[in-house]
This record gives sequence, structure tokens and C-alpha cells, in this order.
Amino acid sequence: MAAGEAARADFARHWQAEFPGEPAPRMELGSVRAMERELERCRRHLRRLQRALAEERFKVGYLEAALARGPPPAAPRPAGSSPERGSGGSSDAEDASSADIIENS
Repeated sequence: MAAGEAARADFARHWQAEFPGEPAPRMELGSVRAMERELERCRRHLRRLQRALAEERFKVGYLEAALARGPPPAAPRPAGSSPERGSGGSSDAEDASSADIIENS
């Protein structure tokens, strides 16, 4: 068995012990250089995931605090605007797309 195959088998065994029933991801483990590249790739991915997690935690904390404070007071409507048109004369399509952006954020 070549060193790379032995390393992949060892990794798969450890992976299965940690994540039973989940297939081990494919990684290049055939040489020290290949393992270093995999390590750097995994570190980059981990940093991206940690950033995404931090962003989601911030949003959750902000929204929980905002809901605990209660709804914000309604902003006064500028003179000449009507509730049907929205403020600033935006169209219904613009209002809908703005709502989509807020909901999907």
C-alpha cells in the first residue's frame, strides 16, 4: 500500500470514528506538500465559515434585542405621500423588491 493510500485509509478511519455514517471527504494526502495544500485549503474554508457564523450570530443577537425592545415607532409620512404609494413615490414593484431584500437579509 502506497503512503498516500495508507494516509487516506487512516484519515477515513478517523473520520468514520468522528462522523459515523458520513463518507470521508476526498483529500490529497499522497505527499507532505499535498497535505500542506489541503491544510491551507481547510484553514481558508474554516475562516470563511467562522466569519459566516459570526455574521449570523450578530444578526440573531440584533434581532432578538430588537424584538425584546418592541416594534419601532412608525416614521411620520412626508406631506403629499399616501399609504397606497409608499413614501417617496416608489412603485409597488419597488416596495415589493425592498421587502424581499429585507426578508432575505
